Amino acid sequence: MRMGYAVPTLFFGAVSAIGFWLAQRKARKVKFFQQEELEVSQVRGAGVCKVHGVVVAQQPLTAPVSGKPCVWYRMLVQEYVQAGRYSRWATIHDEAICAPFQLKDRKGPGTIDVDPAGAEVLLAGEGGTEDHGTLVRYLESRGKTRLLGYGELRANETTLQPGEKIFVLGTVVEAPGRYALKLGTKTPFVLSDTDSGQVAYAENSKMYVTRFWAGAAALMTLWWLWHLLR
Repeated sequence: MRMGYAVPTLFFGAVSAIGFWLAQRKARKVKFFQQEELEVSQVRGAGVCKVHGVVVAQQPLTAPVSGKPCVWYRMLVQEYVQAGRYSRWATIHDEAICAPFQLKDRKGPGTIDVDPAGAEVLLAGEGGTEDHGTLVRYLESRGKTRLLGYGELRANETTLQPGEKIFVLGTVVEAPGRYALKLGTKTPFVLSDTDSGQVAYAENSKMYVTRFWAGAAALMTLWWLWHLLR
């Protein structure tokens, strides 16, 4: 046997195993996305549901740069860093803050509570700002300074505002007289303002890509194993 082939055999074998494991997780997630989309008034009992409705704020937050009222926001701050011939935008601060809210039925008065903590939030980008003074003050309010140098700053702020139409894929928990959507055990929890069919298609595409590179790694494992054992 040629032991020099053992390392690549083990490496590609591990990559293949991890890839097929990830693909299986994505396939399970896609099945949840293929559920029928419900209105809030159609939710009955506990379990994983995909619910569509309108955001209603209970204790709204204030977005730090735009000042918009919201129930969730993300601030991504980057700094332009240059070292010799190379330059890049480096992330120096990434913060997501959320507050519980209600999802209101689009066709009636029914509501369901939503606790967005732990959710995968997929929202359309809203642009940002490059105002240096604003961003410096924001970073200082968070106890941070520019850690990498003295380059330009830019930020992207994404918000979920009251009145927006979204869908939530999560676990329904029954409380006295009410239902709530929240993070479940080993089940997806997704919140998005994009059409759920488009999100499902994107997740399905990721699954097939993952399966492809896992399969390619499996073939490489067999090739190196053949050289190892011959």
